[in-house]
Amino acid sequence: MIAASSALDAIAAETLYSTSLRGEASGSAFVAGNLYTVDPSTAAAKLIGPIRLANTAVGITAVATHPKTGVFYGITAGLSPAVPRSLVTVDLESARATVIGKLSERGSDLAFASDGTLYMWAPQLRRLVKVDLATAAIDPLGPSGIEAGTSGGIAIDRNAGKAYVAATGATGTLDSIDLVTGAGTRGPTLKGAPFPASIDNMTFSPSGTLYAVNSNGGAPSSAMLVTIDAATGVVTRIGSLPVDTRGLIFAPEREGASSVDGARKWILVSLAIVALLLMVVAARMK
Repeated sequence: MIAASSALDAIAAETLYSTSLRGEASGSAFVAGNLYTVDPSTAAAKLIGPIRLANTAVGITAVATHPKTGVFYGITAGLSPAVPRSLVTVDLESARATVIGKLSERGSDLAFASDGTLYMWAPQLRRLVKVDLATAAIDPLGPSGIEAGTSGGIAIDRNAGKAYVAATGATGTLDSIDLVTGAGTRGPTLKGAPFPASIDNMTFSPSGTLYAVNSNGGAPSSAMLVTIDAATGVVTRIGSLPVDTRGLIFAPEREGASSVDGARKWILVSLAIVALLLMVVAARMK
């Protein structure tokens, strides 16, 4: 039964999604964002579609998925023409965005705790804030004590109930944050990042690996998918992401996955069933 259960657990593995924003000049600057799926082993990205609010393109700078409902939340870029710096939901099938409300503080990354509380890193406040899912109203936690820069990625290990923030650049430290008081604890120094500028977004995989977007801070910016060892701070390069990638999150696989993904899923299901039947037969022969 254990082998069959493990195979079925693999089927339920989540997909890695990323969002990008791309600034272009045509009389005035605008930002057009894209939604991608990303292969966590190679960083190869597959375009789902441009992120749009009605007929207006929006850039998404941070994303998070609700641990119970699977709803995909994001923050619009400050240069988005329609709804800058707002909390939105994004449909993973169509890449359509729906506005919840305007954020009173700029956020660089989002993360959900296991109880469904949404947290945002607010660089100007140098602290975590809670975000109301219905109104986008924020509730700041206490001072973190972290000498943060203008960006910063956050991730919450839901199994351990521990939050991490990388807000001091890609050669700074990976610090932990108390989700009750907001107080920060200095962690290991980050080592080996391809770009020294920043860690823009972070997310834990279902297996507990910490992934992140490492960028060079350019306009447009080059972005790299990396993993971070939370204990040692060692950063390992995986591969290049689309230009201006910001958001990064694991989420339940969307129903409209490709036929290749569907075939792979049914192969795994078949293997799990065969493994279960073999164990039943073996048990009866004893």
